Amino acid sequence: LPQAPQLVASTAIGIPRYFGDVDVLDLVGLTDTTIARHPVRHADIRDDHILRNYHVDYVLHRAPEHIFFIAGARPATPAERALYLSPRFRRNYVLQYPRDDRPVHALRGGRPTAFEPLATDGRFSELFSDGLGSLKTNPAAARTLLLDAVRLAPADFEDPHYWLGWLAASQGDEAEARQRFLQVIDLEPEHAMAYTQLATLDLKAGRLAAAIRHGRRARSLAPQSNAALHILGRALLAAGDLDEAVLVLRQAAQRPGGGTVDAMLHLGIAEDRRGNASAARAAWEAVLAVEPDNAQARTLLR
Repeated sequence: LPQAPQLVASTAIGIPRYFGDVDVLDLVGLTDTTIARHPVRHADIRDDHILRNYHVDYVLHRAPEHIFFIAGARPATPAERALYLSPRFRRNYVLQYPRDDRPVHALRGGRPTAFEPLATDGRFSELFSDGLGSLKTNPAAARTLLLDAVRLAPADFEDPHYWLGWLAASQGDEAEARQRFLQVIDLEPEHAMAYTQLATLDLKAGRLAAAIRHGRRARSLAPQSNAALHILGRALLAAGDLDEAVLVLRQAAQRPGGGTVDAMLHLGIAEDRRGNASAARAAWEAVLAVEPDNAQARTLLR
């Protein structure tokens, strides 16, 4: 018998349907009569969005295989922010990366356990959402909001620690960044981006064995992630494992993400070190096709 389509939950119900043949659970009740007629709201979740209906326990009882947020990792709508109040959601869903800019919360280990009460104080989820919304425009405010989220959140909520680590790394505080990312994987051993960030810090510090170990773990958790493939390829190249570096960097260069061009550049370097001048030149020319002013690619082509 044919398998039933996956059940995917989302606020933007058209997005999952665009990417695959799935059944869609509408988080805000536009097409779901249970949520539309019997919403269950939480006092601490701001009613600040036109799509304001939600019912956390009903959604988790349906056990969707994937849950998409409309803003990627950030819970932007009340329905998304309310999910973090559930220990079932925090425990049974983990971020996966079919694309780095489109993370998705994926169910693991079968159906979630039976009903568990929601957190009585939901302010931490609002603080977390606001912190992520301020990361690029006001890093100082974002840090304050995320620290407040940590203070109020249940002990198993790892995401604010990840973004505090991301902020610390972006500001050059590698010691705090490392401590935060280690705390993340202690709370959530399947957090692919925390391993990616640890590999990045390790590579920068010259800890090549650790960079490769963390990079391999990141790739195993997020095999389609440009970021995970890119940092593993860079670490393998730095360690002199040219054959595997070429394979991994080629994969990274084929995946959309912030490291695509750099992966292609270093793919050329790896090919050049293997004595494959034509492949190296092709990689650097591909870089210039995307970034005509890339000085490093121009220098390498001379």
